[in-house]
Amino acid sequence: MLSNPLVSIIIPTQNSEQYLEVALASIVNQTYSNIEVIVMDYQSTDSTLEIAKSYTQRVYQSDSDLTPEQYNQGVAQATGQYLYLMEPHWILEPTVIGESVLKISGDNQAIVIHTTPDNRQGFLSSIRKLEIDTYKYSLDNSTARFFGTRLYRAIGGLKPLQYGWDYDLQTRLDKAGIKSIYIDAEAMDLAQPTQWRGLFGSFYDLGYNLREFLNADQSANFGKLSPLRQGYFKYRIRFAREPALTIGFGFYLMIKYLAGTLGLIHARINQSLKNLIPTPILTRRNIPISNKPIFYE
Repeated sequence: MLSNPLVSIIIPTQNSEQYLEVALASIVNQTYSNIEVIVMDYQSTDSTLEIAKSYTQRVYQSDSDLTPEQYNQGVAQATGQYLYLMEPHWILEPTVIGESVLKISGDNQAIVIHTTPDNRQGFLSSIRKLEIDTYKYSLDNSTARFFGTRLYRAIGGLKPLQYGWDYDLQTRLDKAGIKSIYIDAEAMDLAQPTQWRGLFGSFYDLGYNLREFLNADQSANFGKLSPLRQGYFKYRIRFAREPALTIGFGFYLMIKYLAGTLGLIHARINQSLKNLIPTPILTRRNIPISNKPIFYE
């Protein structure tokens, strides 16, 4: 491996001005400097493009609003030995890229960078942080986003899924025998729900689009959806010490799985109705063709 390999950071955007500048600034502040930033934008109408171009010349127009397709298009432009798939609303601790480069060894490994929610946005964001932090150092519910460019291309990149494309990639990495390793440095996700109604809608949409995720690899992907997580047991002392947060967490899980289930049921009903309605068969008829013009002066 090169002692100072180039790392390509791919960021998909679509009207992402709210957090993009701080996200890009966190890349500039990395202790590891051999980095290229590639922004794949889909039809932004705000100041996203201006912000992106002030940090990198590698800004491209994507023809898709689907995140995995934007990533795949960004990877096609990448020249780095390694890739990091970043979101426009994440900020990185200064040693994230440096630790990743130091820990990875060739194309038979991938790096998991824990991304913790920003808990400064109210009680709901604190619950989200509690949930996500229980996953740290557990590979059952985490996904690698830092890996060799050759490995990413060899494994076929991301599938064009609306939901679960990161878990699907992790499943394929596992099946290929790729070892996923955590680093200690973290990223922070600034885009957090602040209202229960919005949270319900998000999980409803996830449930509605769950079918394609399960169809990708049902046996492996179904396990990612279990409400029983080993990480919860590790946090049992904190659950006992913070009863208000624990009660809120229980209510959060109820909303999460109720909304997801309703979305999945809705999707299946719609699919059943489509199957009941026969597709019209168009019959070909001999229609006389006139040589007269359609419009007359």
